[in-house]
Amino acid sequence: TSDVDALNELFTDGIVSMLSEMITIFTILGFIFYLDVSFGIFTSLILPLTAAAIFWFHRRSFHAFRTARGHYADFSASLQETLSGMEVVQLFNSQRRNLARFEEGNDNYLKDRLTSSLYHSIYFPIMESSGILLMAFILWYGSGEVLRQSLEWGVLVAMLQYVPRFFMPIRDIAEQYATIQVAMASSERIFELMDTEPEPMGGDQKSDKIEGAIEFRNVWFAYGGEDWVLRDVSFRAAPGQSLALVGATGAGKSTIINLICRLYDIQKGVILIDGIDIRAWDIENLRRHIGVVQQDVFLFSGDIESNISLGDSAMSRAHIAQAARYVNADRFIERLPDGYHHQVAERGAAFSTGQRQLLSFARALAAEPDILVLDEATASVDTETEMWIQEAIEKIMQDRTSIVIAHRLSTIRSADKILVMHHGRIREEGRHEELLAKKGIYHRLHQLQYSEGPPF
Repeated sequence: TSDVDALNELFTDGIVSMLSEMITIFTILGFIFYLDVSFGIFTSLILPLTAAAIFWFHRRSFHAFRTARGHYADFSASLQETLSGMEVVQLFNSQRRNLARFEEGNDNYLKDRLTSSLYHSIYFPIMESSGILLMAFILWYGSGEVLRQSLEWGVLVAMLQYVPRFFMPIRDIAEQYATIQVAMASSERIFELMDTEPEPMGGDQKSDKIEGAIEFRNVWFAYGGEDWVLRDVSFRAAPGQSLALVGATGAGKSTIINLICRLYDIQKGVILIDGIDIRAWDIENLRRHIGVVQQDVFLFSGDIESNISLGDSAMSRAHIAQAARYVNADRFIERLPDGYHHQVAERGAAFSTGQRQLLSFARALAAEPDILVLDEATASVDTETEMWIQEAIEKIMQDRTSIVIAHRLSTIRSADKILVMHHGRIREEGRHEELLAKKGIYHRLHQLQYSEGPPF
């Protein structure tokens, strides 16, 4: 925001003022030449000195301003993170460490601003000295010309009035130049953001409803370089089928979800939705058919109703209430003072993890997706809420292609197909009983979770 404000100040004040000052300089210089050519030449000779001073000031101060904007952004972001994660900061007694980090960033910013102020303090005395020296020269030279009766007193007096007015806009240009410097440093950051490649819009394939068939064929993917997160992954989920992904952290489970939603493009292989290459689908249309329930639920400012509908005016109040009721979210919403108009605190801080999760289910169901994605949807909730969520999952998974990521194997026993991932590859595939019989990775995971021997 500060970068945009700096650029806005340039266009609303800086450029207009600088143009006005330039016009004033050349107008006064023209009058000086009109009154006496020799004085005009003497005055013009000072311009190279002022140009050199401005050029020196520009080169030095621009680096200071650019560094200052970077440091300002860094410590502002650090402050925002500290305030947002205040609870974590307090729990781990890291107030002093965070304060030290903030003070370090603030000190760096102050140092850069003081450096730019130093250049200002050098530049303005140079300009003042130049003006005083020119005034002294004009007074000495003009007085001699008047005594020799080669110049009228009126012209000398006019020169003594015009020369200070000639230097005033030059000094003001330096002030405006500071505004330009800040704006140039800010514009670099803004244009860097604007030059970021926009998300592709996808192809022309659109559909009011999709069957939900998903197929990966020899898919390779890396977030950067050749550090492959997925390696030659192939599988198929039939329409209406439930597919579960299990594996250790970093095995590539969430990456598969991101690729289905086309948040990233793959490097090798092909992903098919209803038999059509995902790159041929219009991205907005494709995502409209996919409902995602994440472990870390993000709630927006506003009321509960707007968080379920996400501002979709086409959703009626009755439709929103029906979706909440279907996933058991109405059990706590109706106990709130304002019901569906209850205001949500920042990121839903006033709600429990389970309540936020139920709102996420209601949000996904209200969108009526053809493909449902559940990413650790039952993690970190109490037993009663997990029962509500599990009941909601069973309801909303009916007649939809569903992809479930879960560490709790008890939540995926009824899945039509389970994919066991390890280091970016699919190592095992089958139903719960089949994978247990193989005595492989899935069997070991099952033993780790049920080492006390609960019944299968």
